[in-house]
Amino acid sequence: MFCPKCGVQNLSTSRFCVNCGNELSPARSEGIINPYQTSSGSGSHFQAPPPKEESANILYAILSFVIPLVGFVLYFTNKDDSKNKANTYLVCGIIGFVFGLLFYL
Repeated sequence: MFCPKCGVQNLSTSRFCVNCGNELSPARSEGIINPYQTSSGSGSHFQAPPPKEESANILYAILSFVIPLVGFVLYFTNKDDSKNKANTYLVCGIIGFVFGLLFYL
């Protein structure tokens, strides 16, 4: 099933577009449970999927931790063999750390 708003292909059972969050036409299969569907006394209601920004924030948080960590590890493993490479890794690690701090502020 393709989203009429952005054109991204979604699963045929999807209720919302994975790219833009646009509500898609109802799923035709009755046996499949939609994770965003809740039941109440008056029938079924659908909750909106989590915003895309939330998953992007998680990705940025992970990268702001991993990039400095890799930079510092590469610095310490190469500081005796190649000073220029080690210094480059250290600078990349520091820049990644600063971007991580700016991200959290």
